[in-house]
Amino acid sequence: MKNNDPHVYKGKLHSSTDASNQIIYRKGSLYLSSFSVNITNYCPNDCVFCIRDLAPGWNPDDNLFFDVEPSQEEIYLAVANELKKEKKQLDKVRICGYGEPLLFPNKVLAVSRAVKSFDPNINVELITSGWPYYYKLISSSNEKYKLINYELVSEQREYSYTDFKTCGIDTIKVSLNAASKEQYQKIVRPSNNDGYCAFELTLKFIEDCSNSGIKTIATIVKIATISEESLFGLADYFSEKNIELKIRPFIH
Repeated sequence: MKNNDPHVYKGKLHSSTDASNQIIYRKGSLYLSSFSVNITNYCPNDCVFCIRDLAPGWNPDDNLFFDVEPSQEEIYLAVANELKKEKKQLDKVRICGYGEPLLFPNKVLAVSRAVKSFDPNINVELITSGWPYYYKLISSSNEKYKLINYELVSEQREYSYTDFKTCGIDTIKVSLNAASKEQYQKIVRPSNNDGYCAFELTLKFIEDCSNSGIKTIATIVKIATISEESLFGLADYFSEKNIELKIRPFIH
């Protein structure tokens, strides 16, 4: 197996957009009883439909591109302050944003702790592409980062599925967005395309999370290149494992 360490990216618009420090955002009027947390702009995928290549945020006034990546403390305080400002009952807090949250699991856990210490009844939902869990993020030259597979370094992962559950992650939604390895390479375009297969690792992550007792949902954005026939096979695969599969249309 080649050791071609995958790098992480910030999206095509990042360098051409005036960056901000927006950690908290909402995805339109349908999400008034929840808010989302933007913890990083780094992502090892380059999805063909990624909103980061289309707009700086979900709403006209949003700018989710960071000038400087927020620290764990800054994220915790932003979440805690937003919770204190809420005048209505919140149902959910999503950890998502303009990057891959699992690149920084310590920040993920900080968000969950902040929410659960405020109100343990608020649902905490992590949205991730899954496969980066099996990689270690390290700093390289010129403030860039790359990932190294844990099986290629002599150390254990710092965080386990149990840690996510213990710290209050109620639901993990895994963005699969393809029904086969070939589709995944063309649609998600992971940067580790010549080592372990990101598609297979994502399936493993979904199954492992579900087996650990965390509510786990596989999701697919339905675009034209994904056939109905391929989705039938994937639906059967997850049905046999008692894992929910959600398919949603692509909305520009």
